[in-house]
Amino acid sequence: MKNNSFLLIFFLILLLMPQLIRAEITATISSDKAQALVSEKVTVTLTINGEINSIKKLKVVDGFYKNAIVSKPASFEDNAVRSSFGGVITPPTYIYTFYPQEAGTLHIPPFKISYREVQVTSDKYAEINLTTNPLDIDVTLPPGAPAGAFVLVTPNLSVQTKYKPESTQIKVGDAFTRTITIRADNVPDVLIGKVTTRIPEELKAYPSQPTLSQNYSATTAGDIVSTRVQEATFVATHAGTATIPAADIYWYDGKKLHTATIASRSWQIIDSAGTVKNPMSRKMLYSVILLVVFTALCGWLLYRFRAMIM
Repeated sequence: MKNNSFLLIFFLILLLMPQLIRAEITATISSDKAQALVSEKVTVTLTINGEINSIKKLKVVDGFYKNAIVSKPASFEDNAVRSSFGGVITPPTYIYTFYPQEAGTLHIPPFKISYREVQVTSDKYAEINLTTNPLDIDVTLPPGAPAGAFVLVTPNLSVQTKYKPESTQIKVGDAFTRTITIRADNVPDVLIGKVTTRIPEELKAYPSQPTLSQNYSATTAGDIVSTRVQEATFVATHAGTATIPAADIYWYDGKKLHTATIASRSWQIIDSAGTVKNPMSRKMLYSVILLVVFTALCGWLLYRFRAMIM
């Protein structure tokens, strides 16, 4: 009988030993790469290390990243695997995805983690607070990219521009729309950036909210095709020649830097009298005014110089 009691106690000690004597619980963040290109996908894994009895009300406080687009875990609920003994669970991991938006250092400050853990010897909770290590990732532009440019890393990108109506001779008060459609493979739709161009003074722009979409490829299994449709309405406000300049979109396929160009376009704007203002007239007027001022200044200086030597 005593032997049986001894064996039972010994078995219970062996069963509870891993839970009573545990290594320190820590939390770490790690990255799949130490260097990345602008807009390249970077996977950051948050891991809670050590044997954990239970996780309740897990909270993760991470940073705000002004130079990166971040996809965070949809939920921080308990995604751990409970052991067959019903006690210790395998520590969970949570996946973040970063897309750097500019060259330089992407600094990821320490995450702050808190959760409640059930005590082994009672039903009480223990408050656990952990802090991870920081992480720095060196972000660069692809070879040949202009300094400060945003380059989309994608195997393929295309741009289409449509104007409606297509006529390039309009009247003051007339309106037209410009629709820019950008398609890129295997990137999130939010990575396709806004196309910005200078608006001439003869036009007033009224941009619409862009439309973003993401669908699976019809030709390659598992691939996605993301689309950004950017539309704006322009109203002619002054007679003259209005030119919307060209815009470049840079993308990198892993081997070569490419440039997709949205061509410039000009309109002749006619006023109510049916005439087109000479686009150079204002510049000529400024030139004449500057010439008159300069001539008057020279004359005054010459007059002062003669008065001093006489």
